[in-house]
Amino acid sequence: MIKQETVQEIFERAHIELVVGDFVHLKRRGANLIGLCPFHNEKTPSFTVSPAKGLFKCFGCGKGGNSVGFIMEHEHLSYPDALRHLAGKFQIEIEEKELSPEERQASDERESLMLITDLALKYFHNNMLEDEEGRSIGLSYFKERGMDQAMIERFVLGYCPEGPERTFHAMAMDKGYKKELLVQTGIVKDGHHGIFDFFHGRVIFPIRSISGRGVGFGARTLRSDKNIAKYFNSPESQIYNKSKLLYGLFESKSAIVKQDLCYITEGYMDVISMHQAGVENVVASSGTSLTVEQVRLIRRYTPNVTLIYDSDNAGMKASLRGIDILLEEGMKVRATKLPEGEDPDSLSQRLGADGMTEYLKEHSQDAFQFISDSLLSAAGKDPIERSKAIQEIVRSLALFSDRIERNLKTQEMALRLGIDQQTLNNEINKALRKLDSDRQKENTRASQFSQNREEEMPPPPSEEYPTDMDMPVQDSILDTNEQQEQERDIIRILLNHGNKIMTLSFKDEAGEEETEEITVQRYILEELCEEKHIVFKDAKYAKIWTIFQSAFVEERELMVQHLERHPDVSINKVVADLTTEKYTLHRWSERKIYPKAETEQLQRMADEALNRLRLRTVMQMMKETQTTMHSLKSDPEGMQEALTRLSVLNGMKAKLSSYFGSVIVNL
Repeated sequence: MIKQETVQEIFERAHIELVVGDFVHLKRRGANLIGLCPFHNEKTPSFTVSPAKGLFKCFGCGKGGNSVGFIMEHEHLSYPDALRHLAGKFQIEIEEKELSPEERQASDERESLMLITDLALKYFHNNMLEDEEGRSIGLSYFKERGMDQAMIERFVLGYCPEGPERTFHAMAMDKGYKKELLVQTGIVKDGHHGIFDFFHGRVIFPIRSISGRGVGFGARTLRSDKNIAKYFNSPESQIYNKSKLLYGLFESKSAIVKQDLCYITEGYMDVISMHQAGVENVVASSGTSLTVEQVRLIRRYTPNVTLIYDSDNAGMKASLRGIDILLEEGMKVRATKLPEGEDPDSLSQRLGADGMTEYLKEHSQDAFQFISDSLLSAAGKDPIERSKAIQEIVRSLALFSDRIERNLKTQEMALRLGIDQQTLNNEINKALRKLDSDRQKENTRASQFSQNREEEMPPPPSEEYPTDMDMPVQDSILDTNEQQEQERDIIRILLNHGNKIMTLSFKDEAGEEETEEITVQRYILEELCEEKHIVFKDAKYAKIWTIFQSAFVEERELMVQHLERHPDVSINKVVADLTTEKYTLHRWSERKIYPKAETEQLQRMADEALNRLRLRTVMQMMKETQTTMHSLKSDPEGMQEALTRLSVLNGMKAKLSSYFGSVIVNL
């Protein structure tokens, strides 16, 4: 259990812009910051961060909340673990007891896998620095490769012992971790002769998430036996998906934002050597072809990318594949061809910091120029190969999302190839139609898959017994669809204006005019708490209303910050939704109509919201009474009671309707 004082300190120091800024490239827009949402794919920023309110909100996918909620959503952590994550980031000490084996077993499986991987990361690193075998084999290897101590520490490089005496799995099981979870991480294998460390005898390259937690490993053998795979990587798991990760992004993201540029290489050593040479805005695809998910990760930090691949055939092919994906995702792409026989690791060590930076500046070229040069050079004068090369160039032209840039490149290419521009445009249009057709087929397949999944899923739980709320929903008084907007408006006013002071005017017993100052929050609560027949039906608004009611009963004002920091993520989201929402009046300014702001008419705003909720309640109660009367034909006494009730409700309806100036009100 984390002390409340510590939780308060975490919220005070974990400013939303600092927390989100580790994962999203934010730009200032007025009082807020904007960026590309990390929770769904978008090319135009709809993700907003409000430093003043301590909240984030995406107007595209609807996610929102505070700094702890962001970490919970992004890193798939529980509330306590998100607090621990932020405490570590902002160097806030948390005193906690060591988890027992039973508590570890009961914890979330994904989090358990993360804890095991973090434990292995530290174990391999410490083993290399402190154990004789680790120093003589692992540390010596990295030193021979030119790595200094600072890089070894920054990338937490390590070594997994060869012999059976000091094994990771034995140490982890002594600490209470179960064999099944160790095997799930892929760090440990279960073979014919028992369990063993999968990476034994290899140097270790930890692969970390954007927040710096260990999720997997790359491991290189130091043996020269060609029958042994040079590299082993962690198998796919709940926490490790290589197509969605980039090696070095955690270490490089700040430099990428600062330079507004990301270099992409292939291997672990490429990234580490370039960092050592002073070029820190670099990541690696870790030997796999660049994926759409990896490109979208980079785009959170910058739209500008330079590919650096080896000059061999495999490297050139990887560059061309990567450029196509980058162009299709709307990135601004350049490419750098390295000298024959060089890779980023060897070149950066040979040239040093200044030399490597200068080389990359001088030798990077526009990606499309790189594509066309490479393809046409490989084709030579062979007409068939040249035709194939031109078709590849046309396909790349079709991938440009910016039409102006595509037209300029087409003009340039037509002159270079000696082809009529209209002919080239016709071919590009064919390629565009094929791309659209392929995308539609993919979307159809995805839609069918989603539909099939939905059909297989069991029906949602009854609203009478919600699974995500602590409180039961009260008996149906209102129709949820009709009432939700009224409840929403009450909660919105409480969140945005609850602590503002409004002045009430009234006459005393002698008929003298008097005034009273009262907060909007107290005014609404005093009004509604007396009306027991009004019940909030929507679960998320009911929960917040109950918190306000509790504060009212305890005679204290509830500050919106308390709800922003509430451990219930559903509450954080509602607060973010309703305090960052933009309210606009449709084309009123064009008609020279300028209504008063809500803050200038607090009582009228509160009264309208209250009366709309009252009127909706009364109308629904009338409907239920009329329905009941059909079953009371043989019960004269019950019928008379129902008629009396209906008459009273009808009078209330007429009075409330007159407030809005009409008997029939569009709510």
